[in-house]
Amino acid sequence: MNFGRFKSSSEKWIVVSDSVIGASHLRHQNIPNQDAFKNYSNSLGRPVTIAAVADGHGSSLHFRSDKGSPYACETLVSKFKQVVRVLDHADDSSFYSSAVLEQLPRSIQESWRENVLEHYNEHPFNPDIYRLLQGSLVEVLHNPVIAYGSTLLGAVVTQTYFIFVQIGDGNILAVSRNGTVKQVFQEDEDIIVANSTHSLCSDDMLDYFKVSIFKRGSNDPVLISLSTDGYRNSFKTIEGFMKTGSDYLKLLREEGPEVVQSELAGFLRKASDEGCGDDTTLALMYCMSGKEKNSHSSLLNKMKRT
Repeated sequence: MNFGRFKSSSEKWIVVSDSVIGASHLRHQNIPNQDAFKNYSNSLGRPVTIAAVADGHGSSLHFRSDKGSPYACETLVSKFKQVVRVLDHADDSSFYSSAVLEQLPRSIQESWRENVLEHYNEHPFNPDIYRLLQGSLVEVLHNPVIAYGSTLLGAVVTQTYFIFVQIGDGNILAVSRNGTVKQVFQEDEDIIVANSTHSLCSDDMLDYFKVSIFKRGSNDPVLISLSTDGYRNSFKTIEGFMKTGSDYLKLLREEGPEVVQSELAGFLRKASDEGCGDDTTLALMYCMSGKEKNSHSSLLNKMKRT
């Protein structure tokens, strides 16, 4: 993707998002939803829209990943806000080489680790958990952040640029105005082959953390889809999964974000039940034109009156 500078005062980015516990987790009542998501939107002054999703690891080694994934999302939203404040004052020559972008992966990792260690210090491990760890006990006691392991995906949209980040599995799709769907980051072959994932808790996280920034242009995506791997793995083919990008774009245009939001949990529930059975989380960042905003507001008001 190649974006040039572009600014439109008539657009508005909104986020439609939800998460459902996996069908397999429902069959084991003690397993919580280990996914998380967080959104942020500021329409005052310089518009900024942020979305983050995270997938806590499901193995017994990462027995607090349902806490690690929310911390991951909170950390990313906070760091993105800091990045936006710095880039707002960067000129074209220093924009892509900004130190804040170069330091973003390490900054996210350090902040996330501080947060989960604070949680650990306030809530030490229950000795009952030790029997589940077996040979991994020493590793986790030496490095408690392992228990909170999580992936992380995020995007920020302003009037002049997009930023995308990812560590671990999951997918970010960019959908153009005409419905063409592209992956922002290609899937890691080592993850696909080994059926494992890179993680915020890994010592080598910085080697696998992906960051991309694009200036706005006339070929901008109008929909950005961020999802945990439970959604991708519920489709038999990558083609079937990629088609969800154009399908959601059509649905958002025809029905409006309010309707899609009300139905999204049901869509994800069906995907998990009929697919891989994993926790499933999806965030849809959608660019509404001024005409669409007025049209959907009228439709929503009509629905409320009936």
